[in-house]
Amino acid sequence: IETASVSGNNVSTGNLSLKTGESTADASGGVSIVSGKADEAGSIELSVSDSLDSTTAGEVRVSAGDSMVGSGGDLLASSGSGQKAGGNIVLEAGTGMLDNGGSIVLASGASATSQSGQVSIETASVSGNNVSTGNLSLKTGESTADASGGVSIVSGKADEAGSIEL
Repeated sequence: IETASVSGNNVSTGNLSLKTGESTADASGGVSIVSGKADEAGSIELSVSDSLDSTTAGEVRVSAGDSMVGSGGDLLASSGSGQKAGGNIVLEAGTGMLDNGGSIVLASGASATSQSGQVSIETASVSGNNVSTGNLSLKTGESTADASGGVSIVSGKADEAGSIEL
C-alpha cells in the first residue's frame, strides 16, 4: 500500500493512514502488523526517509493511549529470546555533524496526587552454579580534543531528601 510519487515544487504526496473505526459503546478493533513464522522470519521496519530540503527530518512517534477513568496504556518494547543468546535492545541518538548529537531522555511520569513513577535500570537475576549477572556500566564518552562529560548521581530537593547508596 503506498501513495503516488510526485515531482515539482510545493507538491506533497498524500498521507497513508491505517486505522480502525471508533466505538461509542464497546472496544475499537486492534491493528496488527506481523511477520509470519518461517525458517527465517522477516523483519518489520518502521522508518522516516531522509529530509532532502528541510531543516528537520520527520519523527517516528509511538505512544500508548490515555484513559479517562483508569490507567493509561503501557508501551512495551522487548527483544526476542534465543536458544543461544537473547536479542539486544539498542537506543541510540543521532549524530550531529555541525552541532550536538541527539540526546536520550528516560523520565518517569508525574502525578498530581501521588508519587511520580519510578525509573529502574537493572541487570537480570540469575540462579545456578557458575552463573553470574551482567555488568551495569554508567560511562560518559571519550574525547580526544576536549573534556569528557561528567557523571552526576543526585537525589532531588525535598523536605526529606532520598538517600544514595553506592
